[in-house]
Amino acid sequence: INTLTPGSELDVKGTLRLSGSTSGYVGFAPAAAAGSTTYTLPSADGSPGQFLQTNSGVLSWQTPTTSGTAWQLTGNSGTTDGTNFLGTTAAAGDKPLNFRVNNEKAGRIDNAGPTFLGYQAGNSNTATTNTGIGYKALYTNTSYGYNTAMGWEALYCNSTGNSNTAIGTQALMANTTGINNTAVGGGALIVNMTGNYNTGIGVLALAECYSGEYNVASGYQALYSNSSGWGNTADGYQSLFASTGYLNTAIGYTALSSNTTGYYNTALGYALLSNTTGHGNTAVGLSSLFGNITGNYNTALGYHADVSSDDLFGATAIGYNATTDSDDQIYIGTSANSQNVGGYDGWQQFSDKRFKENIIEDIPGLSFIIKLRPVTYTVNTVKLDEFMGIKQRMDTTKDVEAQDRYYQRLKEVSLERRTGFIAQEVDSLAQKIGYNFDGVHVPSDASTNNYTISYATFVVPLVKAVQEQQKIIDSLMQHQKTTDSLQTATINSLLIHQATTDSLLTILQNCCLQGALNKPMQDNGLQLQDYPETLLQVELVNNSQLILYQNEPNPFGDNTAIRYFIPENTKGNIFIVFYDMYGKEIKKTDVTTKGFGNINVNTENLASGIYSYSLIVNDKVIDTKKMMKNN
Repeated sequence: INTLTPGSELDVKGTLRLSGSTSGYVGFAPAAAAGSTTYTLPSADGSPGQFLQTNSGVLSWQTPTTSGTAWQLTGNSGTTDGTNFLGTTAAAGDKPLNFRVNNEKAGRIDNAGPTFLGYQAGNSNTATTNTGIGYKALYTNTSYGYNTAMGWEALYCNSTGNSNTAIGTQALMANTTGINNTAVGGGALIVNMTGNYNTGIGVLALAECYSGEYNVASGYQALYSNSSGWGNTADGYQSLFASTGYLNTAIGYTALSSNTTGYYNTALGYALLSNTTGHGNTAVGLSSLFGNITGNYNTALGYHADVSSDDLFGATAIGYNATTDSDDQIYIGTSANSQNVGGYDGWQQFSDKRFKENIIEDIPGLSFIIKLRPVTYTVNTVKLDEFMGIKQRMDTTKDVEAQDRYYQRLKEVSLERRTGFIAQEVDSLAQKIGYNFDGVHVPSDASTNNYTISYATFVVPLVKAVQEQQKIIDSLMQHQKTTDSLQTATINSLLIHQATTDSLLTILQNCCLQGALNKPMQDNGLQLQDYPETLLQVELVNNSQLILYQNEPNPFGDNTAIRYFIPENTKGNIFIVFYDMYGKEIKKTDVTTKGFGNINVNTENLASGIYSYSLIVNDKVIDTKKMMKNN
């Protein structure tokens, strides 16, 4: 024994034991043989992978050929698709196909359902509905199923959680009991332990979510710091990055990235970036509500639409660069982009009697309106926008085109002349007369807020002023009507008296004339009888003077006549114009005949009263006469 050249042979009959003890030995027990058999071992050592082959008792080392059907360590050739495979062929119920590395589980394919591939993936799994692919994916999971993990240590700590999906390095790594979570991306939902119904897509999305629920994060570090907040939605790089609040929605690059405990906020775009604890805010547009930090229930719609203070309440800014500076205030546009605001219908304002109380008619009219100072003015747009904080934002914007356009509009608008009032003057006037006028917004802090005017509100005192003025006009008209009636009665009385006097004078003249004709005349002692006296009527006229005669007859009935004289050398437009008792023109007659003329006037359809007529030459009144119509 222990020599290549033995001096004798050892024949063993029965079992040969190669060991130093009675246990743990290697034994050879030959089957019953018909005769004696001798095996001669080869003199050289074999190499790994070889086997001993006997030829009539002579053993030799042989190397397996590759033409066999066994899978080789160096690979196989000549395989047939559908025929050759790696796996088992036994019927259902056979053992699963397992893989090991360093004698540790490294893969398992089970016809009952669970599938794992990777070092220690599904190491403790007993459930039938889990899938783990990657280093230690679903490492701790035991009996809870419907989980899918793909990636290095994905769902590593999951114990009783179910229906989770993790794709990416350490995705949902710390999840223990959380259910219905989805994490796609390296470190997504990495520390979530008990949170449920969360979805994180992106590297480190919802990374620090510990117990939060119903959150959706899409983008690198979206909702990164959310630990216990719920119902949040973040879509974009670092959107809602620091938030632990709830029911926030942020869509856009770093939208609501500074939000900590704020809730009910909505940001669409690169918006609400500074908000920390403010809640109920809505911002749509690049840098909208950028300045809001702790303010609540503010709304901004448009590029750079913002608030001028970080803690306003209920403020609204609509439009490019629009900025509001007071609580519960709505601003549309800016000095640079509000040239025309309108639509197809009027602005409707609440005015329902059912909800109005303490109604008092105490609106001043003329005492307020007539003391207002209407002016025209230009606006220092640069100074205004600096006060509102708009110019400072535009000075730092990287949008060169928008910046150039903004400065150009400031220049153009500053040259435009506008019409209106001065808010401070209106407020001072209202206070002076004791009028609580709500058409002026007086800022609580004039150093940060500006005065504004609601021009529509002026309609109310203006209507009151018109009503007061109409009462005055009605009173004057009634007084004038009374005066006119008295004047007409007086004139009528005078005209009647004049007509009576003229009639008596005519009778007297005729009487005197008749007496003269009937008086005997004596001449040298001779008595002359029945010799009528000749009566000559001579009218002397300055032929260079314009003359308008009194109408005849006057008073008159249905007709009267007006004589006039126009010198031959008179040039231009010549009219006789008739007026009623109030001075209103009722008829204009063109005079074309020079010298003496006569106009017959038909007054059949004219009411009784006092009228007048004027001779007008080249728009100059030469003379005016009055006439009276009697029915």
